[in-house]
Amino acid sequence: MSRYRVRRSLVFAPFLQHTGRLALSVLAIALGVALGYAVQLINQAAINEFGAAVQTLSGEADLAVRGPRAGFDESLYPRLAALREVAVASPVLEVDARLPGRREPLQILGVDIFRAARIQPFLATGESDRLDFLRPDRIFLSAAAAEWLGLKKDDALSFQVGLRVLSLRVAGVIGEARRQRFAIIDIGAAQALFGRSGFLNRVDLRLRPGVDPERFAARLQAELPPGTVAERPEADVERSGAPSRAYRVNLNVLALVALFTGGLLVFSAQALAVVRRRAQLALLRVLGVTRRGLVAMLLAEAATVGALGAAAGIALGYASAGVVLRHFGAELGGGYFRGLAPELALDWPALLLFFVLGVLAAVLGSLAPALEAAGAAPAAALKAGDEGRAFDRLQRAWPGLAVILAGAALTQAGPVRGLPLAAVSVSWTHFPFPWLHRSRATQYALAPLASDAIVEFVKAPS
Repeated sequence: MSRYRVRRSLVFAPFLQHTGRLALSVLAIALGVALGYAVQLINQAAINEFGAAVQTLSGEADLAVRGPRAGFDESLYPRLAALREVAVASPVLEVDARLPGRREPLQILGVDIFRAARIQPFLATGESDRLDFLRPDRIFLSAAAAEWLGLKKDDALSFQVGLRVLSLRVAGVIGEARRQRFAIIDIGAAQALFGRSGFLNRVDLRLRPGVDPERFAARLQAELPPGTVAERPEADVERSGAPSRAYRVNLNVLALVALFTGGLLVFSAQALAVVRRRAQLALLRVLGVTRRGLVAMLLAEAATVGALGAAAGIALGYASAGVVLRHFGAELGGGYFRGLAPELALDWPALLLFFVLGVLAAVLGSLAPALEAAGAAPAAALKAGDEGRAFDRLQRAWPGLAVILAGAALTQAGPVRGLPLAAVSVSWTHFPFPWLHRSRATQYALAPLASDAIVEFVKAPS
């Protein structure tokens, strides 16, 4: 029998003997990887789709003058349109309309169709359709909104304004907007229907050739009323993604905690397996297997468990992300990405990252039992009753004290790009080393510190 076949038999034989333990370890790793990968896929799909939606709605605009949520006085619009650097100025009123029987509102954009069509190409419809835009009882739906509401041309759309329920007829469906739910009506009708006469939310600007948007925005900002800003359209992606960043990172933190908990289960299973095979491992040492070779063999077992769990977790995470996007949307309960209908796409860097994390969690979980088995004296390990010595070194207090000191030091670190990552690390310091759970110092002293850190992280602003 070749050396390769012998090593393969030594690695895979324990799995065939203890399939239940193998299944539990694989399942623990798979659930952690699945949760993390699913969250990453959903977040990435939402952010990518939001960026595409902003690009569609902004069209060929070079700048957007935005006001507070309540809007700004529409008298600013003619002043902007009269500037010699501006080729086209398009006023917009944004309203989140409540729909009877639905929890999620529908975004309605009030626009001047003749000016908006010069910036948003998808609004350049036929003349008859443009006349429908001017009728106060007509509304146009994006393809995603029409599918979501189950409406088609000439159907009635009802929405609530205060205590009244109003109805508009669907004049058409905008086929180019297939992934974002919104509706478009004439800006005058929107102001009248929603009681926003005299107010706008933004003005899209297309500048004349040769005008630098950044320099013009800086000069224009000094002339704008308080509360309004002039910025590039893509800045809306960053501004809308910023409030959700802490929320998204928090979900990823919980996913990684689940993954490291899987590592703890791998540690428990491997520790028990090493104790049961203590005499067998000692016999291998007597037959010539080196300490390094024994450690490599046990870590190869753990890496196999991690690879199986990570592969299953990635498949489960992809399937779960598809179900969530199809039935619950991309907001994950946070309300940051309403009105989107994103499509799921593989994220290869994230796939590789979570696969490596799954394998790494399993290997780190098996490291302590492997080192202990390699460090045991073969002659003593061959004797009956030596199993009790396997975890003697794990009762020492200094690892727990070291973790406490590391946690205390991390609490003094500042935020990284606005996120308290060091505070979260306090709760993670003992996860990569699951044998620290055996230390009484860790159990009684670290738990309150980790809990406080998690609470502070969740409460911290983005």
